[in-house]
Amino acid sequence: MAFGQWPQGLPPGIVTFSLSALFLGMVHTSAAQAQAPTLAAECDTLAETINQNLVFMAAFETEIAAFSRNAAQAETLADITAAANQYIAAVDGVVSNLNGLVVELGEVPLTDADLANYRDAYAIVVAGFADALGIAGDAMAIVAATASEADLPSNVEASQVHTYSAVEQIQGLTNQEAAVVSAVNAHCGYNP
Repeated sequence: MAFGQWPQGLPPGIVTFSLSALFLGMVHTSAAQAQAPTLAAECDTLAETINQNLVFMAAFETEIAAFSRNAAQAETLADITAAANQYIAAVDGVVSNLNGLVVELGEVPLTDADLANYRDAYAIVVAGFADALGIAGDAMAIVAATASEADLPSNVEASQVHTYSAVEQIQGLTNQEAAVVSAVNAHCGYNP
């Protein structure tokens, strides 16, 4: 394999999963139109918790963009494994943040049964994103552990299989997440 580019078959764009799909949905926070003051306050609290993800997902996207640049410029096996390790570190960080968000969501006190159900459904989606990203990180670990140039093609191929599985999982979760966010917005009377 000639160096000077990321291994064929595992372009950085595939590995980053089209990060737009990973940006967790945002609950609109423009003055809740909910009729009961308690529901309005609960909606606002839940929206603030859900929307925390925008900060750490933006940081993750920045780190993944840096990974993509480094991967595109990789010229040696050491460059490739260094880029893979950079990716793994970024994934580990966002997985930790997602797991923390799941805990925070569980701690949001809600008396409205429908809103509590939406919160729980959203927590399941966020946990699913963390699991899928964990799979992607594990897939990239295969590349990071490559000991020789001769092993690189088979390691890239093995990594791809797991990466595509993670991408499919993320795509499904993105649809679920959009439905939950839409339901929260409708229930709370938020106007986009």
